[in-house]
Amino acid sequence: MEYDRISTIGLCLLALKTLTSSPKVSKHDKRESEFLDQGMISNMSNARLDNFISEDYGVIFKYPASWNKNPRYDNKYEGIGGFFEVAGFEGNSNNIDSAIQEQINEAYKPYGSNPMVRKLTIDGQPAREIIPSEDQGTLIKDREAALVVQYKNPMIINGVPYQYIIIWTNRENLPLIIKTFKFMQHENLNS
Repeated sequence: MEYDRISTIGLCLLALKTLTSSPKVSKHDKRESEFLDQGMISNMSNARLDNFISEDYGVIFKYPASWNKNPRYDNKYEGIGGFFEVAGFEGNSNNIDSAIQEQINEAYKPYGSNPMVRKLTIDGQPAREIIPSEDQGTLIKDREAALVVQYKNPMIINGVPYQYIIIWTNRENLPLIIKTFKFMQHENLNS
């Protein structure tokens, strides 16, 4: 199964990281300081921003205009200072907290051993911000931080019903995505 292969690869990457790394000192005394920081957003006020618009996922949010689409991925943009990648997330329940536990408790611990999860409401829907703990593997760059937002109704993408959208990004750009995230309001979007 595809998930088994991904988990095995992730576990191998984590083992490699553990064997080859030295302890790192945090730049912050408290990880809480990494949550939505209005100062981070105001520092971006001079930056040129573009809109990410996806009819497939039914969302719009802003990102730095200097980032470019990575041609190897359908919904990944990256550039100097960061990245984001968008995907659907099925989840095994209608409860967002259970779905988040599925994400953070994968065998290879993609968000470290003790990630912080903050409850949010974004565009009227339950959402969770995931900030990894300091022991997150440096080789797991596609999950530096994440935003998970529950769809009002499951979104059908390529015949698969997704209950959640997940956006992986770097910690510095997560506040911008949280602040500007909106669901598209099209009648026929999910058909």
